[in-house]
Amino acid sequence: MQLRHFVCLAALLLTPAARADLTIHYKSTFEFSSGLPPQMADAMKRQMAGAMPAESTVRIHGDQVASEFGKLTYLIDYGKQQVILLHPASKRYASLPAADFGKQVEALIPEQARAMMQQMKMDVTAAKSGKTAMVHNVPVEEFLLTLTVDVPNPAGTTMQMKIEVHNWMATAEAVERFPELKQWNTKKWTSIAGLSPAEMSSSAFGQGPFAEKMREAMQGVMKDSTGLMLKSENRVFMPSMGQMLAAQGITVGDGPLMATTMEMDNYTTGSVPAAAFQVPSDYQPAPFADLMKEFNPAAAGARQNVPQDH
Repeated sequence: MQLRHFVCLAALLLTPAARADLTIHYKSTFEFSSGLPPQMADAMKRQMAGAMPAESTVRIHGDQVASEFGKLTYLIDYGKQQVILLHPASKRYASLPAADFGKQVEALIPEQARAMMQQMKMDVTAAKSGKTAMVHNVPVEEFLLTLTVDVPNPAGTTMQMKIEVHNWMATAEAVERFPELKQWNTKKWTSIAGLSPAEMSSSAFGQGPFAEKMREAMQGVMKDSTGLMLKSENRVFMPSMGQMLAAQGITVGDGPLMATTMEMDNYTTGSVPAAAFQVPSDYQPAPFADLMKEFNPAAAGARQNVPQDH
């Protein structure tokens, strides 16, 4: 589920400001098909609980952004073009040039996963759906990104998966109506290649034709929108799994096997303390890769059980 992780992370991370301070608080939920076997549903819930925090916060002051997402806090200074990762639980931090962030994320993809992606047939489309709504009295419009994946199965039928990402962006009218939201400067943060949503999302798939398709799709979304995501709904469909379960007498229906929602709960414009954008004095430096393992604590725990070379 790397796509979901990096789309959510890009939405929270990449939010530079130009005027007053702004704090946005999000809440996230997830649900599964009621037809899933309890053991399978429980395993998926444990994975999602580690990968998608129930709450997340973005704080903005001038060129500085502090984004709390799960076990990590991301500090971005657009003036210095620098990214710092904080892991409060272990009091560690890692710093790197902003332009290198996407490359560093891509380098974390295991070789086995890279090889598997090379065998997959993947496609992606993105466009305005024409739908509009309100998120806490702020007008939004929907951009739908659809990812389809065919996974070769040497033992039988190809496994199929479809992921729908319904991103609800504040409209241009909304940004005019609520001037404090003008701090979201899409042109500014897309100017740093390693931090643009297009680069962040495509880096989850390494190099190749599909990564380029993902990059182009995300670039189109950012060009046609304000870039201010107030709600994101992600739906995962796996018809092949549904057929396998049906053969066992288990009916899950045609709906998504899993759905997640991240939505703005509230925002404030009070002053953000300078300390929110600084590395605490008692933190110790650590390798970037080590801190990124904390992005999904469940996966990090699994890695701890694998013998390491010394």
